[in-house]
Amino acid sequence: MEIVYGTPELYPDITYDEAFSSFFSNRSWSYFVSDTGKDVVQFEGDCMYHDTQVTATIQFVLDMEE
Repeated sequence: MEIVYGTPELYPDITYDEAFSSFFSNRSWSYFVSDTGKDVVQFEGDCMYHDTQVTATIQFVLDMEE
């Protein structure tokens, strides 16, 4: 799961994992192939949203040709 240690284009000095670690608790990463055959890396973590504790889900669809 290279995306975990990848960096956002506009913030090349911090990995996704480092950035998410400073904001989310109970973090987890997983990989799966979607129903349409796409490779997906999924992040889940707890955070506050409008004064409510929620679990956020962020999905990265991988382009294996790039």
